[in-house]
Parts: sequence; C-alpha cells; structure tokens
Amino acid sequence: LLVLVATGAYAIRVCHELAGPLQEDLVQNYRLSLGCQRLRDAATRMSNALDAAGDPIGARHDFDLRRAAFIRELMAQSESSAGKPRQSLVEALDTAFTAFSTRCEAVLSGGASASPEAFREDQSSLYRVLSAIDRLVAADYAAARETEGHAEELGNTAVGILSIAIGAAIGLSAILAWSLAASLLRPIKTLTSSAVALGEGQL
Repeated sequence: LLVLVATGAYAIRVCHELAGPLQEDLVQNYRLSLGCQRLRDAATRMSNALDAAGDPIGARHDFDLRRAAFIRELMAQSESSAGKPRQSLVEALDTAFTAFSTRCEAVLSGGASASPEAFREDQSSLYRVLSAIDRLVAADYAAARETEGHAEELGNTAVGILSIAIGAAIGLSAILAWSLAASLLRPIKTLTSSAVALGEGQL
C-alpha cells in the first residue's frame, strides 16, 4: 500500500511539473517567437515606406504606424526578457533599431544623402536590425529545445521509477500472497497430519 501511495504521489508531482512550469516555458517561447516575426515585419515595412517617394505624406503615415508597432512589440519583448539571458539580445536589438529609425527619419525629412554609399548604409542598418532579430529567434529556439529536453528527461525518469515501483509492488504482492497462503495452509496441514495419525492409531 505504501509503495502504491508513493508511486501515485510521484506521478502527481511529475504531471504537475509537466503541466506547470515546463508548459509555461514552451508557451512563452512560442509567443516570443511570434513577436520576433512581428518585429521583422514591422522593420521591413518601415524600410519599404522609404521607397514611396511619390507620396511623402502616405510614406510618413505608414512609417510612423510600423515604427509604433515595432516599439510596442519591442517593449513587450523587453518586459518578458527582464532578468533572463535574452535580455542582452533585446538590448542589442534596441540599439540597432534606434540607429535604423534615425536613418529612416533622416530620409523622410529629406536630410539624408541620396548617394549609393548612403543607400548601402540604410540597407546595412536594416540588416543589423534583422540580424539582431535572428539572434533572438535562435536563442528562443535553443531555449525551447532545452525545455523540450528537460521534459523528455523528466518523462523518461518518471517511466523508469514507475516501472521499478510497479515491479516492486508486484513482487511484494506475490510475497504477501505466498505468506498468506502459507499461513492459511499451515493449520490445515496440521489438522490433516493429526487426522492421519489418529487413523493410524497414533494418539
């Protein structure tokens, strides 16, 4: 009975851990990955807004809209990463985005050079933002793999322990059954021996 109780308690603890912190980590990693996709989309659309030279008002409106979306998602990423290893990656993304946004502002205001060198620098600033996002995605993927490995390890350990506990419970049940059967048969054997002795005239 104690073995069964201990086995059940361990199974409950394992299920609670799998359904609790590990599940939360996986869900959080998934949300952060989706957020990185939104960051990439917003940065790309900010760059595309610079190409709408024929409609400066529309370009400014679209740029401001995408920049606000980027900042909003970046703040959410920063809040979720506070005190975690990926915080430094979010800070690096913030630095790259600030430089990229500044160059975009200069282009929209007409204060930027139209030289090929300036164009290459504009593209480089976008590339640095996208590269920072890629590093975030890679870190989130590694964290998800680590959580998955922990869950698999915990599951394998639980299976092993439960198998041993079940085997021990079966063995203990067999021993108890044999002991009980022996204790029940002992008086019957004694009575049988006495009856045989009495029949043979051995009083």
